[in-house]
Amino acid sequence: MSALRHLEDSAGDLSSDAKFELAGLYARSGQWDKALPIWNALAQENVVCAMERLAIYHEHRKRDFQSALQWTERMLLQNALGDEVERRRARLMRKSVRHS
Repeated sequence: MSALRHLEDSAGDLSSDAKFELAGLYARSGQWDKALPIWNALAQENVVCAMERLAIYHEHRKRDFQSALQWTERMLLQNALGDEVERRRARLMRKSVRHS
């Protein structure tokens, strides 16, 4: 049984980590319509990794720099400090200004 099938079969009983893994499997197979609701639900629970995936999705797939910036700033509100988060925020601020 594949990991995707196993996680799908257990969807109602998954931990946050397992849900995050399931969303990642969906994303890797291009099933964004299945990955996004999982990441959004986890982000509502303040799961920083899900916020990061949403920021990356909006920046690179949708080219929606404002949404990506909002997710990045939510990460900072959750004390997700680090060089990468700060670099992403600075980059998105520049892109948001250029594309507005």
